[in-house]
Amino acid sequence: MNDLQIKPVRADIAAVFAETLPTLTPWRELGYQADTLQRYLAQTQDGFQALCLHAGDKPLAVMTIRTPWLRGTLMELLAVLPEHQGHGYGKWLIDWVKNSSIEQNRHNVWTLVSAFNHRAIAFYHAQGFVEVGTLDNLIAEGQDEIFLRAVIK
Repeated sequence: MNDLQIKPVRADIAAVFAETLPTLTPWRELGYQADTLQRYLAQTQDGFQALCLHAGDKPLAVMTIRTPWLRGTLMELLAVLPEHQGHGYGKWLIDWVKNSSIEQNRHNVWTLVSAFNHRAIAFYHAQGFVEVGTLDNLIAEGQDEIFLRAVIK
């Protein structure tokens, strides 16, 4: 994992993820569309970053973050392309966010996960996140999101 780099998401990379994510859990179940994801990944706002994890020129994963957010960083989206799952890239990105937060004297990393996405919930628990609440009908009617927090020191 020595050749991994985090780079801002370019338009061509955003297109790859925008086409892929609507075919995957949870985006498929929540009804996300490629054009919506494309706009989301391309947005420019203060405190918002869309970042891509690369090995050389090959995109592996995408992450969006907002900072500062509740004395920390909010990870809005974290997705590893299916062919690269199971190789530790999601953990690598979370470690990167935690280390970046420490450098900025921020002590929390926050995220949301769909309550039906048991695989993601287990993944976040394994990375030290704890559940702090449930938000009913947040993204889609009838679907709950679990609010998670990792305290870092």
